Amino acid sequence: EFRRVLFRSFGDYIDVFGLESRVADLHELVASTFKDWKSLQHEDGGFGYWPSSRRSDPYVSARIAHIYALALRRGWSKKELAIDIDRLLSYIGKEAERKPGDEAGRDDSRLDYHRAYSAYVEVLNGLAPDAGLLASLIRRENQGIAVLSLAGLAAQAGGGNLLPLSKE
Repeated sequence: EFRRVLFRSFGDYIDVFGLESRVADLHELVASTFKDWKSLQHEDGGFGYWPSSRRSDPYVSARIAHIYALALRRGWSKKELAIDIDRLLSYIGKEAERKPGDEAGRDDSRLDYHRAYSAYVEVLNGLAPDAGLLASLIRRENQGIAVLSLAGLAAQAGGGNLLPLSKE
């Protein structure tokens, strides 16, 4: 499902790459995919790694919120995108606030990536960027380029810049 929706989100480029589209109605495909996802949304607002998962997965949940934001920008209405985005964003925010010791086996770099990606997805969905979070991600010693890039995208999408947050 993810690959199909992501590939279709770049539907304008199908001809450029010499690919053929077997989807007769792209608009309906995306709307029906979100209807399917609605039935998979957990009580906490998140989504599981597998359709049968009982626990929500932070990354899968953030990815679905990212696809939601892309779909809105490409013309789908909130009504067509049937998931409960407010509950989903609440779940994403709570997961991003977790401390490194909250989950066994989760290292700081993976947690930082998730926090940066979550911040970017939240901003794409209309929430204000968390300047404190972005600053902590940017100021961490030896921070990876992926985290720094996502923090920069979150700040830029939120209408700001990173200069006040950068290392001195």
